[in-house]
Amino acid sequence: MRIFKIIGVLVTLGACMVIIVLWWASRPPKRPAGISASALYIERGVVPFKLSSTPGDWIDCWFDAREGADRCKLTNEKGKVEFEDTFLSYGSKTPIPKSDLILDTRRTGHLWSGTYEKGTRYPIVFLQNGEILLPRSEYEKAKGTVEWAEGTRTP
Repeated sequence: MRIFKIIGVLVTLGACMVIIVLWWASRPPKRPAGISASALYIERGVVPFKLSSTPGDWIDCWFDAREGADRCKLTNEKGKVEFEDTFLSYGSKTPIPKSDLILDTRRTGHLWSGTYEKGTRYPIVFLQNGEILLPRSEYEKAKGTVEWAEGTRTP
C-alpha cells in the first residue's frame, strides 16, 4: 500500500513539473528597451507545445503627432529593428486616432507580406476596431495580400 502512495506522489510531482515547464516556455521573452507595453509578441513557427521559447518578433504601433501619421515598428525579440514605416488604413489611407490603435491579438501575426527583392517582411496589422493597417512604402503589395487572403483577388 505504501508503494502506491509513493508512486502517486512521484506521478503527481512529475505532472506538476511538466505543467510548470510548459507554462514557462510559453511566456514571451523579456520586452526589449524601447518597446511599449502595448506591443504584441508574435511567435514564429507555433507548435502545440514546446520546451523552450519560440523565436518571434515584437510589433509596436503608435500615432506620431509630429508627422500626423500612424507608425509601426517590427523588431526581433532582442529589440533589433527589422521593419519600420508609416502605416495607412486599408481602403481610406487615413491615420487612425491614437485611442483606436489597439492591436487585435488574435489576428495580427497570422497574415504576413513583404518583398523578396527588398528583403522586407512584415505582418498585416489588424486593430480591435476592425481596421487594417498597411505600410505606406509597400501599400499596393500589402493590399494585394489582404485581398488575396479575403478571396477578393487571385494571386
